[in-house]
Amino acid sequence: MSREHCAITVDRDCSFFLQDLGSKNNTYLNKKPLRKKRQLFYGDRVLVGGTMLRFFLEEEVRTKGSPPDSAKA
Repeated sequence: MSREHCAITVDRDCSFFLQDLGSKNNTYLNKKPLRKKRQLFYGDRVLVGGTMLRFFLEEEVRTKGSPPDSAKA
């Protein structure tokens, strides 16, 4: 794994994208080498070096200090 192997970015529509940053061992998205910037979807598998990552996105982003849904009355 490179120090700067890949990047995940988000656009104004809250869509997330994965891009390889020229790594020697490639970045894989769902077992396919990443050749260009691709959108990430719930459950996607990202392989970086020997590390497998899964992409999950919560529907609601809470601000720091706000209680979880289960704690709301």
